[in-house]
Amino acid sequence: MNPLTKIAIFLSLSLSILFSQSTELVIFHGILAIIFVVIFRNHWQEFVLKSKPLWIYFPIVGLFFFIISLLVSSKNTYEIIVDVSLATYRMILLITMMTFYNILSKPSDIMIAIRSLWYKVDKSWQWVEDLILFTDITIRFFPSFQMQWRRLERARKALVLNASENRIRRAQQFATMVPDFVILNLNRANDLTTVMKLRGYGQVYPRSVYPVISSNWIDKVILVFVIIGILGLHSFDKI
Repeated sequence: MNPLTKIAIFLSLSLSILFSQSTELVIFHGILAIIFVVIFRNHWQEFVLKSKPLWIYFPIVGLFFFIISLLVSSKNTYEIIVDVSLATYRMILLITMMTFYNILSKPSDIMIAIRSLWYKVDKSWQWVEDLILFTDITIRFFPSFQMQWRRLERARKALVLNASENRIRRAQQFATMVPDFVILNLNRANDLTTVMKLRGYGQVYPRSVYPVISSNWIDKVILVFVIIGILGLHSFDKI
């Protein structure tokens, strides 16, 4: 399946969850989430690892809003329980859908699909090329940025530089290192820019892409079917 089709389907399902008002429609999305869990059960451990903290977080937030609603809302207790439960349930379903999307997709595939689509459009718009390139570089190099920061933290722990410091003191110490850390990455970005210019970036638009990810008729049919199905469910729910 084309990565753009996949993200469109998951976004449509997520929006459908957020805009679900009735209990029946929310339960339907819950059943759909269970079907996803069964179909992709091979990814169950990874799914639990990524989503477990949020399963704990949202019920706590729901309890907090329940207490606040009891104090300030004019609704009775039953209505407050229903509203808070549906809101919490919707957020858990939303996280479930997007976690599955995160597991089943790679950011690099999305960027290749976007570049393939733009190459087929055949427009010589430099700002679009710059935007695509900026997003692609950010997705590629942000993990290495995080890795460098974690390596720095491990080095400080190995040297026992922050063993007896409290959190405020540690935050102050790391704040003094942020400017140097940013300058090092700016120099790295400058080197990358020079290499890109030497390789011919900016001379021909649109840039070619490899491999080209095409969208066939099956992708279009599935996407249209999902969108029509979601719109039909919400239209039927309003009757």
